[in-house]
Amino acid sequence: EGLCRLASEKYSYSSDTLDDEFVHLTNYSINKHNENFVPNVDEAADGTGGKWSLRALRHHLEVALGVDVPSLWKRIDDLVVKTMIAIEAQVNNGCELCKVPHRKSCFELFGFDILIDDLLKPYLLEVNFSPSLACDSPLDLKIKAAVVSDTLNLAGVPVMVPLSKQERQEERRRRQQQGEEG
Repeated sequence: EGLCRLASEKYSYSSDTLDDEFVHLTNYSINKHNENFVPNVDEAADGTGGKWSLRALRHHLEVALGVDVPSLWKRIDDLVVKTMIAIEAQVNNGCELCKVPHRKSCFELFGFDILIDDLLKPYLLEVNFSPSLACDSPLDLKIKAAVVSDTLNLAGVPVMVPLSKQERQEERRRRQQQGEEG
């Protein structure tokens, strides 16, 4: 899963719009200042506003536009795999520089920014090492929490169930009592 960001103005080939960043950029930090920007205020309203989940994008492409989504996603997967192969040497060098004792003792989260043109060709715009996990909307929190969970699961980090506030207070009291008794 991931996020799809949309420009707050319809794309135009016109040279009159070349300086209009709301037409040509999808950055949340820019588009949130446009009067036409629609923020996500409810994770259940996925598929509306300036950010969508990839699930909502796939649904829209398939249902509303009749796109062969499995074929498109195969091309995107191919782009991601080839990119990872291309940077393998740099990743391995980074591990060696950091004196990582074993290849499986560290991990990295990559954020792929991919543009899909009107002919459904995917283009790699950039790859972010340790992409932002800041959450500016309920949809951000839902998607990014799942990404973090999936990343930790893939890295083999065991699941820890957080204690409730009441459980933390009880644990604190228990430790204090043990300290007084010892």
